[in-house]
Amino acid sequence: MTLALRESAGLLKIPPLELPRRLAAKNRHNLATIGLHLLSRWFHAFVLTVILTSVVNLQHLLGTWAVALVPTLFILPFTILYSVLMEHAARGFRPMRPTYCSIYHPDFWRVERFFKNTAEAHLVLNGTPFKSVIWRLLGVRLGRRLYDDGCGFAEKDMVTIGDDVNLNAGSNIQCHS
Repeated sequence: MTLALRESAGLLKIPPLELPRRLAAKNRHNLATIGLHLLSRWFHAFVLTVILTSVVNLQHLLGTWAVALVPTLFILPFTILYSVLMEHAARGFRPMRPTYCSIYHPDFWRVERFFKNTAEAHLVLNGTPFKSVIWRLLGVRLGRRLYDDGCGFAEKDMVTIGDDVNLNAGSNIQCHS
């Protein structure tokens, strides 16, 4: 095993004087992750506020149809597509790849950031045929006739599922950690 591979796998001991520097770097990375997460949630809330404000403005023209149509036609699709976009952005618009590294290595931090900023908007689609469309948008390779009642995936672009599969609510498929 090469020295670089051993270091990335966390098999080399970290010198005691190096540990505080690496922990400080990890804390800075975690603060950036928190900031990015809050910024993405704020933007989502801002857009939803704009959409709901338009409902109030359109209510005098469309009546109760404004309340029924605008959220259905705009909020759900925006939330799903925005969530998919944020998950791709959290991966840096690159596919995940298996890594073996210690918690002090930046590769681990990037994967951890991805786990903390994954798409959750698809949960409303559990048990519907639309869930497969969202999984495909997120990188899961799916066969035909998938029924997903609420399964979760950690590394979506590392998952391949065949034909005629049922996934139960509360189950999780995780490739590695």
